[in-house]
Amino acid sequence: MHRFEPFIDETSRKLIMDGVDLHNVAKTGLSAWYPVNFALRGERGDVLGGLLANLWGNWLHVTHLWVSEAARRWTRNISNERGGSLRA
Repeated sequence: MHRFEPFIDETSRKLIMDGVDLHNVAKTGLSAWYPVNFALRGERGDVLGGLLANLWGNWLHVTHLWVSEAARRWTRNISNERGGSLRA
């Protein structure tokens, strides 16, 4: 009988991810992928946010996106100075 496991070990997680990757490469013939990672840094070099992603098959797969509260406040202040718009 099959069972559903809500918490899996690293070996199972890797098997699942590799299975998806191998299936996608077999179906598309596209094997090249590239990491895409950006950090938003403040004036003192502190990390205020960032994006972690992969580019594969002309698709950007974002795995993590984070913006600190300080960066969100900064953005809101700019928006308010411009009358509620972030457009230049």
